[in-house]
Amino acid sequence: MATNDPKTCCICGEEFTGFGNNPEPFKGETCCNDCNDRFVTPTRMCLGRGYDNESVLMLLMTIAELGKCFVKMNAEWAAVAKGMERPEAN
Repeated sequence: MATNDPKTCCICGEEFTGFGNNPEPFKGETCCNDCNDRFVTPTRMCLGRGYDNESVLMLLMTIAELGKCFVKMNAEWAAVAKGMERPEAN
């Protein structure tokens, strides 16, 4: 498969191009670079250091929540930068 052929990430489900990454210990064929950085690498590091599954799950949930916060902050700053009114806080 050529590197410019679209592939689907087995973790987030988004399409990407490029070589992709081995998602182990997650199931699937290949994952995108973003999921590799956010989920696969931290999981491997924790499992390699002997952390139990519950601790690894808590770490992944924290990473996911922080990611949501950063996405929301980026959207707010983009709105401010465009001179638009800042979105209402939820």
